[in-house]
Amino acid sequence: MAASGSEIEDFLNGPLVSWLKSCLPNPESITEYSSLSNGDILHQIYLQIDPEPSYHITKLAGLEDQALTLGKIKNFDAIIKNVKTLYEEELGMTLLVVPECICLGKAPESREGLENMKLLVLLLLGAAVQCPNKELFITRIKELDLELQHSIVECIKQVTDMQTVVLTPDAIDLFQSPTMFNHMRRLAKERDHYLQNWASIVLNEGLYDNDNENKNGKSRSTQNVNQSNGESQHLAVELADWKARLRKQRQELEEKSEQLSECREELEHTKLVLTKLRTDSQEWFNEARKSAGYRDEVDALREKADRCDRLEQEIQRYRDRLADAEYYKTRVTELREDNKALMETRDALEEQLLRARKRAEQCLSLEAAMIKLKREANDIALVSFCILCIELKWMIC
Repeated sequence: MAASGSEIEDFLNGPLVSWLKSCLPNPESITEYSSLSNGDILHQIYLQIDPEPSYHITKLAGLEDQALTLGKIKNFDAIIKNVKTLYEEELGMTLLVVPECICLGKAPESREGLENMKLLVLLLLGAAVQCPNKELFITRIKELDLELQHSIVECIKQVTDMQTVVLTPDAIDLFQSPTMFNHMRRLAKERDHYLQNWASIVLNEGLYDNDNENKNGKSRSTQNVNQSNGESQHLAVELADWKARLRKQRQELEEKSEQLSECREELEHTKLVLTKLRTDSQEWFNEARKSAGYRDEVDALREKADRCDRLEQEIQRYRDRLADAEYYKTRVTELREDNKALMETRDALEEQLLRARKRAEQCLSLEAAMIKLKREANDIALVSFCILCIELKWMIC
């Protein structure tokens, strides 16, 4: 079923094609969806990622009809092989979804072809931001509009984080066992093998058809009808054999696709279980932290209990001392009364001492006055004696 014009227009105006334009020297070279249908532009982008690819595309100039279709299939097959080799050998990743080169070559404008084109450009974008030249591509992305940058980042996350397009080595943690991871990788390799066989069969079938037409033309020109019929029968038998092989390969591819779908469902279930386990683990971790907090509280309460025991013992000692304190209180009262009596006695003695000191001072002053009076009396007596002697001398004379 052909893709609608709006779907193709959305793709051309979307982040993937905008990123392609940013990598080209002439962004105007992508004007229509048909400019991507021959694989030349995509191969140019891949050469910027890996300048030495293992597979190269062919020129389609001058080819028409079935030859042109086969050329497109070959070109897309080469691009897909290069991308697959880069992811597996350089980046160590496994492609869970691979674009179909036959669909891209035969019906690029169908819905399936459009989805395969989106997937191929998405894988190129994921490889560009992880290759050795990733700084160049990241710088180009940073030069775009901010909203467009966010859209491109979301596309990159589909390759690097979601594990739905590419299986990274880190995805082993999402599986219950490494065996399931290895089984997924083995199924992907088997699918790639069958897809490659299918592409080879289609290409060989187309080549046989071209050879058949060329040989029929030569037979008609040389009128060698018998030889042409023999070769046609031989090619028809070989073509039938190839078609039988193709049906078998398609059947095996469908079986492997079913197994891959089952593995994807199991992977989704494993992711859900892992998410639940992580949630439970986080809850257990929180409970463990709470338990650690409770343990600290218990230790603190134990310390408080020990302190309470010690305090109770101290209280008991204080109670014993309180009984002794009553005796000491009575004794203090008695001592205070004795002290009061002594204080009164001291006051009385101090008053007596003060009076005695006053008397002593008076005695000293009286003694000094008495000594002075004695001196005066002696002086008077001496003067009287002298006068008496003088009078006696006068009388004698």
